[in-house]
Amino acid sequence: MDSKKKEIIKFLGIKELEDFDFSDLSLEYSQRYKDKGVLVSNKLDLIIKDPFNINIHNIKSELDINDIAIIDENNFDKLVEELHSKENVELDVAVTNTDNDEDANLSDTKVGELLYKILFSAKARGVSDIHIVPKSKNLQIKYRVDGKLVIDKTYPREYSKLIINKIKNESDMDIFNTQTPQDGKLKMKIDSVNMEFRVSTLPTIYGENAVMRAVNSTSLMEKDLTDLGFNSLDLEAYREKFAEPYGMILNVGATGAGKTTTFYLTLNELVTKFPYKNICTVEDPVEIRFDKVLQIQVEEKVGRTFPVVLKSLLRQDPDIILIGEMRDEATSEIAVRSALTGHLVLSTLHANDTFNSITRLRDLGISDTLLSSTLTCLLSQRLSRKLCSCKEKVSIPEKIIEKYKLNFNEYYIPKGCPKCDNTGFKGRSAIIEVCIIDEDYKIAISSGRSEVDIKKIAREKKFRNLWINGLEKVKNGIISLAELESVVNPDKIINN
Repeated sequence: MDSKKKEIIKFLGIKELEDFDFSDLSLEYSQRYKDKGVLVSNKLDLIIKDPFNINIHNIKSELDINDIAIIDENNFDKLVEELHSKENVELDVAVTNTDNDEDANLSDTKVGELLYKILFSAKARGVSDIHIVPKSKNLQIKYRVDGKLVIDKTYPREYSKLIINKIKNESDMDIFNTQTPQDGKLKMKIDSVNMEFRVSTLPTIYGENAVMRAVNSTSLMEKDLTDLGFNSLDLEAYREKFAEPYGMILNVGATGAGKTTTFYLTLNELVTKFPYKNICTVEDPVEIRFDKVLQIQVEEKVGRTFPVVLKSLLRQDPDIILIGEMRDEATSEIAVRSALTGHLVLSTLHANDTFNSITRLRDLGISDTLLSSTLTCLLSQRLSRKLCSCKEKVSIPEKIIEKYKLNFNEYYIPKGCPKCDNTGFKGRSAIIEVCIIDEDYKIAISSGRSEVDIKKIAREKKFRNLWINGLEKVKNGIISLAELESVVNPDKIINN
């Protein structure tokens, strides 16, 4: 290809590929467009061999995509030849272009096989969530891998209803109810392992959307708190606090930050250390079944709310109570009073950061006197993608060292290899800050000092915040600086 054509290709935003793996092709769409000189990847990128002799605008519009890659003619023709020899291998059914659901040529057995393949692939990749997303032109299967949502495969939109109905049937949902959201659980043996998925369906303009969250309690309980990402000093301080007989420990952060995992591993240590104590949980929903503790599922429809359950639970002689979330005034008040009357209470709370949780509890009607008397420890955490072992060590630009006042001049950046699907990341690590509520904090809270004032006290105490603990992971090559910046706002933390 001459230099002028290369310049045009670069201007058009078309990336050049030296090679491409056949297994990464979307068979159904590649079959449909192969005679037009276009192949389609599982991520819905267009693979072309000549951008100057084809009109790809209509195909891009049909598939609602923008990414295009060019590959040399020999490699392209090899892919087409292999495609011819393996037509319909993946689904073993005729792929149609009709919009009529009745023409989708899949038996119930084939739908079951297809669902199994989706779940098998998710398990192999360590996926946390599977999204079954109906679109105007196709059905997309998306996986949340290490916190990032990526398109794994696409199927004809005619398969949408068939797959969703299969999921609903296996999850004990009403397949005839397509107008209201539903929740259920699906259990299936995948690759000789019993897997459980929490399933949620939601009606959209193109049909029902389903999200399946993998629940693997066996894998979780094989870990302990040291596996999460605590700084060693913070973990020691946290362990001292949850070993105390009473008080309240809060973990704040966004949904999906790993708060529940932290608390379940905490309960696992408590069960081992205090086998004679009555440990209870009140959750909505119960995410992981834990036979060693008493678990109660909140059910709003039948009046089994957090306040109702907690009032009754206090008559069940508990020692330690895990409350899934303090989301209203009534729940918060009972939780605080439980901590005041000789119980250890663990709970989560949606707040912007560790010290904002104090403001949130005040907003929920908890008095400063009660807060200062019961709070013993505050946690806040974020999940960050870990660098794969293929990471590369490089020198840190001087302007970054100056900007963040770093005490190290080298860090690791992602590279990419087959092990990490060429992303440069594999697995996740929690960045956690731990604040022990000592007498200085208690005096500030009881006297009604503002959140800003309490943060000043934290700075004077050289509080190890999320940014500081994250930088330690960057220095040790666990995460990249760019990844830390994406999950923790450095300007907000450094300037407050």
